[in-house]
Amino acid sequence: MIEELKFLGYYVDSFRRNQIDQSLSKIESLDKTVIVFDLIGNFQLNLYYKEHHDTIVKEFNEAGYNFTFLPGTDFPDNTEDLISYFIPHLNEKIHFSSHQLFHLIMAKEKDNFKYFSSCAKDNKLLLEYLGYKGNIKSGFIICYDSLIHVIQYTNEDIINRVESPKQFIIDYGTKSKLINDENLFNSRRRVNPEFARAIDESLDEETLNKINSINKEIDALKASGKWLYILPLLKKTLEDLSDEVDLNLIGGVKFDDDYKIYIPYFNNLEIKLNSLSKAVYALFYNHPEGIRISELWKHEKELMSFYLNISNQNDLDRMNQSVRDITELGNKTIFTHISRIKSAFYNAMEESYAKNYIIDGAVFGSDLKYIPLIYNNSSNDEIDPDDVYEPPFI
Repeated sequence: MIEELKFLGYYVDSFRRNQIDQSLSKIESLDKTVIVFDLIGNFQLNLYYKEHHDTIVKEFNEAGYNFTFLPGTDFPDNTEDLISYFIPHLNEKIHFSSHQLFHLIMAKEKDNFKYFSSCAKDNKLLLEYLGYKGNIKSGFIICYDSLIHVIQYTNEDIINRVESPKQFIIDYGTKSKLINDENLFNSRRRVNPEFARAIDESLDEETLNKINSINKEIDALKASGKWLYILPLLKKTLEDLSDEVDLNLIGGVKFDDDYKIYIPYFNNLEIKLNSLSKAVYALFYNHPEGIRISELWKHEKELMSFYLNISNQNDLDRMNQSVRDITELGNKTIFTHISRIKSAFYNAMEESYAKNYIIDGAVFGSDLKYIPLIYNNSSNDEIDPDDVYEPPFI
């Protein structure tokens, strides 16, 4: 497609993107995205895409592309919670209120088109985010895998009746979509649905609903194009925090005097658990080497000690029975608490972070269970465990 467009006389800049920040890669997903941008206020271009917006979006979607007319896209509202879920070390450190206010004011100018030129700065920020260093000021951005193509199209082209590259892009996408749909159909036939279900079965319904809701919100923001305004600002925030953030050495959890669980690295994000599940977590956290489920009975007194410190219950017999249910050989109650702990972390943060903190094993169904973050660190002779986790109260 690109060579054909060049042959037809269109000016095209193509380049391969640099590797993006690991945190942003979880939420960006720009593959198969087409963006119309404008740095100079092209009246005719903006008018066409404003008046035919819904039809054009549908055409691109049917060809397998996400499409955004960037000059006519509003800044998203209430994204801080979503961002903190996917990038928890930005929890309470990112604020978009000033950007939202600016776009709210500019939105009032949409009808007389001052809005488009006023938001040229945001268009420029996106080009910089993508790594574009060329001179094209308006036209189409095509993101395909790690390749970016910027195709020039301006008011002058419209006045001179130069055909828009839009239809070439749509035709190419349609052909590619037919091939990809066939490959996807064949690959789905080989997927084991039991494996997919096994991943989610250990999460409670509330957590699964929250994860699904968050993913739908992210997908809606991406489909609307609003997410494109957030990405450059996120990148800048991450760069500003680079000196104080080291993703290769995530800190452990801390237990305060009231036995609440916090993650200092994530701006003291609290992980909420009931008293007994919290005692189970404290037990495993106090054993970075891990504990075999078949040997939990050896830790009955230690677990009871944690439970007594944490719980407000006064019924000692009932508390003893609850602990015995967990440590008794062959009793599966422990897995209920492991599942609750997993749900609590997955409810607070995205999987790639949460999986470091849950009680897990090297192999699914393994008898040895441990917290990956401190288990991995405690087995590394080059890292002092005291630097990466703080044993809870005894």
